[in-house]
Amino acid sequence: MKDARTVAGAGLMPATDIVVMPDHFHALIKLRRGDHTLREIIGTFKSLVVHEYIAGVKRGAWARFPEKIWHRNYYERIIRGAEDRERTASYIQMNPVKLQFRIEGIAAMGNPALWEFPSLGILASGDSLSAQRPRLPKGTILFSGCHSGAEQALVRESLRPLIWMPAVCPDSVGFFPWQLKRMEEGSLLVLCPFEETHTTRANALTRNRLIAERCDRLWIPSARKGGSLESLKKEYQEKHI
Repeated sequence: MKDARTVAGAGLMPATDIVVMPDHFHALIKLRRGDHTLREIIGTFKSLVVHEYIAGVKRGAWARFPEKIWHRNYYERIIRGAEDRERTASYIQMNPVKLQFRIEGIAAMGNPALWEFPSLGILASGDSLSAQRPRLPKGTILFSGCHSGAEQALVRESLRPLIWMPAVCPDSVGFFPWQLKRMEEGSLLVLCPFEETHTTRANALTRNRLIAERCDRLWIPSARKGGSLESLKKEYQEKHI
């Protein structure tokens, strides 16, 4: 995105007006006199994305893609006035949050491509911890319920993409600003296997077990003695790091 903005011209594609969706993206582009045409800007942007993605595949950071990345055409709409722009920008920014689909029968929001990457499940009790962070292979993403303060701190400080599993139904999911930012960046996938509107102890326990089952590796740096996380740590010892 940074290279695309440089080619398009300063101010043409503000970061707050760009949202990447699972199979398309939205952007507000401001054209000024003497700039390239919209067709030229889109064409250059597409070429840069393809170039960078191929480089990422060669580094082993991203999965290979079949056939082509982009559709041949694109859709455009002229923004008429400040009110129209504000309304359109708001729609763009909230687009990922409103989109719902299913992954293996589970309601989901965000970037479904993250499900294909190896994941480290993070479960921790308490509000803080001083455990040393594990060194992870390239391409590994995080998988957590972000329930405790310790879990939230760990995933917030990491730059890795995140699969988040709240213990409520999709319509009751509330996002913190840092989660919305990751959603806009395409680095968040939200899985919602529950129908309840409020977190219950039963759902929280089930959620933790689902994460332990579905992650590739598991890390429980903080667990109350005799608690459910300590039991999970023993049960999934072969996955634990």
